[in-house]
Order: sequence, then structure tokens, then C-alpha cells
Amino acid sequence: MSHMKTIFSRKAVKFIVPFNEDITTLQEKGRGFYKAVNKKVARMINDGKIIDIGNRNKVLVQYEWGAEWKTEAQFMNEFLIEEEKPFEGLKLRKHTRTIYQGVVRKYNGKRTRDDKKKEKPLRETTSFIAPRTLNLVWSDNFFKFVDGDVNGNIEFKSLTGKKVQVPYKKTSKKGRIEKNAIKFLPYMKPDETWGATMIFSKDLKRCTIVASAEVPVTFKYEPEGFIGVDINMSEVFDNWLYFSEPIFGLSKIPKSQYVDTIIKTEKALEELNKQTKIQRLIKDRPIRSRERGKLRWKVKWNHRLHEKYIENAVFPGTEMTCVDALCTYAEQNKKGIAIDSVKSGNQNGTFGQDKIPNALIAECEKRGIPYILTPTPYTSRRCIDCGHVEAEYYANKGIKPNKARDSKTNIFTCRGCGSSHDADFVGATNLAVWAEFLVSVDQWQGDLMKDKWALIKRSFLFKDVKFP
Repeated sequence: MSHMKTIFSRKAVKFIVPFNEDITTLQEKGRGFYKAVNKKVARMINDGKIIDIGNRNKVLVQYEWGAEWKTEAQFMNEFLIEEEKPFEGLKLRKHTRTIYQGVVRKYNGKRTRDDKKKEKPLRETTSFIAPRTLNLVWSDNFFKFVDGDVNGNIEFKSLTGKKVQVPYKKTSKKGRIEKNAIKFLPYMKPDETWGATMIFSKDLKRCTIVASAEVPVTFKYEPEGFIGVDINMSEVFDNWLYFSEPIFGLSKIPKSQYVDTIIKTEKALEELNKQTKIQRLIKDRPIRSRERGKLRWKVKWNHRLHEKYIENAVFPGTEMTCVDALCTYAEQNKKGIAIDSVKSGNQNGTFGQDKIPNALIAECEKRGIPYILTPTPYTSRRCIDCGHVEAEYYANKGIKPNKARDSKTNIFTCRGCGSSHDADFVGATNLAVWAEFLVSVDQWQGDLMKDKWALIKRSFLFKDVKFP
């Protein structure tokens, strides 16, 4: 191999800036506009004026003569005239539009979490979402480096119309600024504008601008196949991590191995999430806002503890952690790791599916081990022996498919060839097969293109089209 594969991994760059008058003004005006827009959108949803939210932040507005979809610009021009008056003539539409996008995404996100299939009217799934933080999110064209120098100052146009320049901390007594906050600063493009999130402390004495940089990661060998890592939630079958091939003699790791650490923390998180969930009707809320704020702090603390337990979980029969063992086995056998990319669900996010991938990715990048955060279409319905896809086959014939997986036994049985396997092993194996196919068409993690995805998927599943 003439050269090793390089991908680009997105990393955070944190600029700690002084909380001066310009930052204070931006925060006050930005949050003021956010609250005004939030109030207007909430009222229109409750009044049945906004009846749906679609792609690209389009909203479906109900008129006397019928419903009509409105783009961001159309909605703002028609319904946010009063809210935008303070910025009239200052050429700040990009700024106000970014804030409006943040509001609409919040309501659409809550609606998706509570009613994924969109079976209920919008106003029955979301009413008023109060801003929980003082943070502001700005689009890609908001910030830039003065004179194209990443080691200089940051410039942006404030909501007063004034161009503002602010310095940021480059050193600290303990050296942690260089080590953590701006470690990846050299990878930012000095001549380009960029977006970021401004995070404000509750006492409004500290501001951190969090941007991102695309950091190159070069793998140190060409993988001779992939190891699929399927991550599961079910307590019945206890297949927390299932592998496409045995890792140091084990085909899976049960979560029951970690009752006093991982499981105990997940139970605590599950209970806390129930208490902090905001019911639509006030009378249905078990606790009030002030108490809920304290409990949310406990949720964050338990998530950090949970993450630590997962990172330190020992691989059974070894002195290595699970993450270290997986990476060591992959490295010894010149394999890549195909990581399950399915999220943990809309309600809890507590069982580690969102934490194991991050830990694996960090270790792979540190050691130069090839990995792919693998997409998962039909990984639980594709036969690993003959390639038959249960759902797609029956959907093409207009027949509702029966599940290939028996929920009582967790056995996958293919109706194409009749073979049977543990369903989680099927998922893990399909992850490995998917990863090998993506590598064969040079579509590594970080390089997947949305406009080619439909062709890639069909080429892999049905072989009736060839990916170029």
C-alpha cells in the first residue's frame, strides 16, 4: 500500500474570551430576540396557527383558506416583523435567522421525541419550551479571524450592527488552555468565516466560544476485514456488546457483568429522567421547576459517572478495559472496527449506546486503528448467509413484512434460505459486511456523501445497480 488512509475527524476548539461590554450586549440582545421569537412560535402552535414543522425548518401555517408551507424567510417576513424591528436597517438578517432556526429546531425536536410518527397534532405534543441556558448558536458566517491570523483576535458583527474584535486566552498557569481548549486551533482555516456556540456562565462573567476543526487522522495499516460491534439495550437477552467474531474467546459481553457500576447508574438515570420530564399539563408534573433544575444537575453528574464506568469496564478474563481489548485485538489481527451507529432511543439515552462509540473512536484515533461509524439500514433484517433482506422484499410486493427476529428467543430466521442465527450476531456481522463494502467504494467515516447514499445502499443490498 503506497499510503495509509486519512479521514477527517471533527474536534472542538474552545476560545475563552473576556466578558466585556460588547459580549454583554450581544448576549442580552440575542437572548432577548430568542425569547420574543420563542413566545411567538409557542403562541402560534397553541392557537393552531402553526400545525406542522418540516424539513429545513419549514412550518405549515393554517389560514382561513387552508394550510401553506412557509420557508424561514417567508415566515419571518410575515410573522416576525415586530420582533425584528430593533434590528431594522442594520443588515442582520443572517443573525436573526440563525436564532429563529434554533427556536424552530427546539420545537421540532421535542415533537419528534414525543411523537416520532407524527400521529398527534403539533399542539398536543409541544406547548411552550422555556430557554434553559443563556447560550447562543451562530451560523457558519458569524465569526472570523482578524487579518487571517489564527493566533490573533476574533471578529464578529454584533446585534448593534457594530463590528467587534475580541482576544482569547492562549495560556494559563497550569497550561491547560493549550492542552485542551485550543489544542486543535492550528487545523482551523484562517481565511474562512465560521460558526460556533457561545456558552455563557450563569453569573455572566465567563464566555466560551466553541467552534470546530476538521482534524486529519491517518490509520497505520490497511484493514484485512472488519470486526462488527453491535450495541444492545435488552435486559432479557443480556447481549450488551456482541461481536461479529470472538474477541479473546468471547462472542459477547453481558451487561450483567457490571451490576454495581454501569447498571446501577443507568437505573438512577432512568428514575431521574422520569422526574425531570416536563408534562404538558402543570397538574401532571410531579415536581416544580426549581426542584427540576437541581435534578438536572444530578442527571449530568450521573452521565459523567456512567461514561467513566463504561470507559473503565474491564473485559472479562483480562486486565484490559473493553475498549482497550477491542482495539488490541483489532490491531493484532490487522482488522478495522465497524461501530454500531444506532442511537439509544428518544426517551432515555442511558444505556451506553451513545458513549461506547465515542470511547472506541477516541482510542482508535489515538492508536491509528481503522474504524467506521457504520450506518445500519436493515442490519437486523439482512441474512448474513444469502443476503436476503426481509423488509425490503415484502415491501416491494406490497405485503407487510413479519419480523425475521423472534422476540421470545432472539433468533433470526431467514425466509430466503432458512438459516438461523442469534439476532445480535446477525447485526454485528452485517455491520462488518457493511464496513467492508463502504471501504471497497472508498466511503470511509467522514466521507459519506448524502447525494450518493441511496445508490450506495441499493448497490450493497440488492446488487442491481453498481456504485461507480
